[in-house]
Amino acid sequence: YVHKIQKDSLQVFRNNLFQQINPYLIKYSKNLLNSDYLKITVYRQILNTVLKNSGKSEIPDRIRDWQQSKDLMKRISQIKKTDESVFLKSQLAKIKSHRYRDHLLIALEEVEKLNNGAEAVNFAASDLMNKEVNLTDFKGKIIYIKIWATWCEPCITEFAAYDQLRNEYKDNPDIVFISLSIDENPLRWKKFLEARSLKGYEWRISRTLLTQYRVVEIPRNIIIGKDFKIEALFGLPPSNTKIQGFLDGLL
Repeated sequence: YVHKIQKDSLQVFRNNLFQQINPYLIKYSKNLLNSDYLKITVYRQILNTVLKNSGKSEIPDRIRDWQQSKDLMKRISQIKKTDESVFLKSQLAKIKSHRYRDHLLIALEEVEKLNNGAEAVNFAASDLMNKEVNLTDFKGKIIYIKIWATWCEPCITEFAAYDQLRNEYKDNPDIVFISLSIDENPLRWKKFLEARSLKGYEWRISRTLLTQYRVVEIPRNIIIGKDFKIEALFGLPPSNTKIQGFLDGLL
């Protein structure tokens, strides 16, 4: 998106790119499987590439442990049902490192505290006037939160459906819609909203303040009931044909 590459040219660009860099990836990945390198941030970031291109080199136990722990941590962050956490607990037993296993157990316990049916956790955000606003300001109402960012193309695609959904309930005082951006740049966020004449509750927050809500990937939608309990931690998107029936059921 930064370079404005046309979609029909993007795949050609990628193919050419990988064709040129693959020999280098293979060459430099060999003999790079060293668990001592896990201390280095950039090594952890490229480890998937190293593993893919290191040939038949034997993977050290510590690296295998770290890789499995990383994958489990991602799955833990995306848990939607209780039975999923039961399955993941059985997977944790396979992790040899006590340190990794302990961290994963703590993360799993935190996830189990905040899931569908649990009390929602308040957070403070900023509105377009840079005024602090709180989720608890709407306690007693159904709250539909759309989490997005200006750099997220799938998020932007959902805006037409989001505006239509919000318009359906504009005269209903029992439901509010919050458009919550995780943009770090407030100026870019404001320009985006102004260019599209977006109206309603437009808030901005740092993703780090949404840790308990497990906001890893966006777009993401959270639905909170009148009793301020979570009805859907991973709610249906505005474009889903069943979302209106879900909200009507809560109303």
